[in-house]
Amino acid sequence: VLMAFIAPEVPLKVSPSRNIGPSIGLFEEFGLQCALTLIKEEFPDMAQRPVWLLVQSPGGEIPSSYMIAKRIRESFKEVVTFVPHVAYSGGTLIALAADEIVMGDFSRLGPVDPQVAYTRSSDNWLISVSALSMSRAYETLKRELRTTAREEVSYPEQVLAEKLDPVLMADWNAECTVVATYLQEVLAAANYDQATVNSIVRNLVFTTFPHDYVIHRERARE
Repeated sequence: VLMAFIAPEVPLKVSPSRNIGPSIGLFEEFGLQCALTLIKEEFPDMAQRPVWLLVQSPGGEIPSSYMIAKRIRESFKEVVTFVPHVAYSGGTLIALAADEIVMGDFSRLGPVDPQVAYTRSSDNWLISVSALSMSRAYETLKRELRTTAREEVSYPEQVLAEKLDPVLMADWNAECTVVATYLQEVLAAANYDQATVNSIVRNLVFTTFPHDYVIHRERARE
């Protein structure tokens, strides 16, 4: 079975200063559900067949990416993913459902670290940052302030402390844990051994690199 999961390359201009790109979400879940239904009607032995999956996507909602990866993995005997150029974030999660990932000279994967709304731009669009980065910033500030008297706290530290809500920190830590759980499940279903699963989760979810970090073919193999 051949399947393609392709996001448009050209963004949509929605204002003089704002372009938006494609994002994995509920519509992609519904699209996959329809596709699997049609394939099952054509091939009743679908679960015994391999699938070649082409993924070209900048990512999107982690829950939808997880459900797509899970259902593809469960629906076919073997999954081979082809990444012609970009499978970032949720696209990486989908690609990792495979027994094998085929990449070219300019192919790239990326971290699967959850992004959370942080602030708004001048034209009122939400700006997202890594949940893990915010959590680390909070922990760093806690360590610095634990042994510092209030009157000795610098102004930048005071401003940062006022911005960091401990309830949000707990929620964002939970986001990272959830993503790690999703990825562990998908990798286990793809028959990775536990040591490899732990290594991939550590390097892709609890990473020290930014969200757009390029994992090219050689890094992916490593």
